[in-house]
Amino acid sequence: MGTATTRNYQGVEFAESLPRVTAAAIRKVEKELGVVFPDDYRAFLRTINGGIPTPSEFALAEPGRPGERACIDFLYGIGADREERDLLYEQERIVERTDKLPDGFVTIAFDPGAAPYFIGTKGKKSGAIYFYDPSGFLDPGKSPKLYVAAKSFTDLLKRMCAEG
Repeated sequence: MGTATTRNYQGVEFAESLPRVTAAAIRKVEKELGVVFPDDYRAFLRTINGGIPTPSEFALAEPGRPGERACIDFLYGIGADREERDLLYEQERIVERTDKLPDGFVTIAFDPGAAPYFIGTKGKKSGAIYFYDPSGFLDPGKSPKLYVAAKSFTDLLKRMCAEG
């Protein structure tokens, strides 16, 4: 499905990326989703188009949770067909599994336990990356919660590259 090579983007290596896409293909996906991706995320899609990141672990940006770590198994890209790892396919799947998805949230990745990551595309949350913990693993009360993973896609990559 992806290529055998790895590509570096802002200090993170990506394996198994989907084939490269054009700006027109990205605009088509944005139109279908009714969103406009932040520039830094759009640049990532155009240059890398998803994949398995290394390093994959990072410290969450969630206020009040210093040192809390998370991991990304795979960042979705734009595929020629709607199948696993394609943004449109994965967005359809997450909408089917969720009672209500916040307006403008697009699923962009998953962790080792298949918990989703979202990018905000509208309003105050535009540009930020969020981690949804459906099982309440990070919460002592075991409640599902949405956490700020990073302030932007660029911030997410910087966090992945950060030592310790």
